[in-house]
Amino acid sequence: MNKQALQAPVKRVVGRLETADGTLHEPSDTLSSFTLKGLGELLKTAITQIDVVLLGEHKLKGQTIKAHIGVYDETLDEYVYTQKGVFNILEAEYSKDEDTTKLTGYDNMVEFMKPYQPVSDFPTTLAPFLQALAAGVGVPLNTETVYNGNLPMPEDYWATIPEATYRDVLKEICEVTVSNARINPQGELELIPITHDSGETLTYDNLIDYKLEDGWGRVNSLVLSRQPQNDDVFVQDEEAINAPTNRNILDLNKFNVGYTEGGA
Repeated sequence: MNKQALQAPVKRVVGRLETADGTLHEPSDTLSSFTLKGLGELLKTAITQIDVVLLGEHKLKGQTIKAHIGVYDETLDEYVYTQKGVFNILEAEYSKDEDTTKLTGYDNMVEFMKPYQPVSDFPTTLAPFLQALAAGVGVPLNTETVYNGNLPMPEDYWATIPEATYRDVLKEICEVTVSNARINPQGELELIPITHDSGETLTYDNLIDYKLEDGWGRVNSLVLSRQPQNDDVFVQDEEAINAPTNRNILDLNKFNVGYTEGGA
């Protein structure tokens, strides 16, 4: 996809869906709308949900679809599409009154939400265990280097944990490998280190909305006091207080300070 067209302040964007048999659903025929919603946490797993509205009746429950986003390229005089994900359709509801079908699906992270079953022989190490975990749910692993991948695993720590899922195991792997787990647009599992550099540089031209507030600077005065003893300890940084643009504020309502007798 042309990055200049994608970053333009005014652009023409369309979506389309592709079913497993190659059928396309586009705005010009059956596609009314689709939205993508992602949910994840730092050092955890992320999952993306797709909500689709199609015109007419479509029996797609249990099937997979690919979602594409297209941006119009002036130089090519056509829409250039990029794949945004592969989704498993878990719900399909047809409304006869509206003659529309509403679909709800999730990317391949949903495959990890099944009860965990042992997937490897032990002892082993973390990297091959991760490979076996992904293979156990049928999701390809697209990560060659795993931080702490040589960490020894003498036994299966989750084999005897009731109600554990493959995703629970994957979450703990994320913490050990200092990574986030996600499903890429091709439907593969990726572990992304939190220090990952995307290689993209954002400039002011990329900003849609930007607002600067007052700069408050660092804390430059501190008083520790016990009442009613009034045995105050006072520390102040005169240079920081007198520096231009700094603001000085004290709001005791924002602090809840306690102490213990004889404490340091």
